[in-house]
Amino acid sequence: MMLLEISRIADPGDYQKERMVLKATADVDVGGYAIFRSVRTANDLPSTQITDTFWFDDKSVKAGDKVVVYSRHGATSQRLLPSGSTAHFYYWGRPEALWPVGGAHIAVLVLTSDWTTFEPPK
Repeated sequence: MMLLEISRIADPGDYQKERMVLKATADVDVGGYAIFRSVRTANDLPSTQITDTFWFDDKSVKAGDKVVVYSRHGATSQRLLPSGSTAHFYYWGRPEALWPVGGAHIAVLVLTSDWTTFEPPK
């Protein structure tokens, strides 16, 4: 069950300000979520062409907290908001804006409940 949802992409195309704003709908560990940057289809749907991925570090956030992901470089931090909730800031670390207006990509928030790794032989 998705307990984190995308609210908006603010200042799209402005590298210094561009950010995805998410909201926790219940207490949740954001480490169970990833954002895919997918090539947009002609029907404005995501495709299987994933060009970038952001996977959150394990961190518990409370219901009503904001999770903000800037496209640029920066240091993970948090700030108490006047409402009493917390804003948790993350940075994708990309060298350019990811979500320009009218761009070819679409954001996909994914719950990563089960996964495994495999290391190929060296």
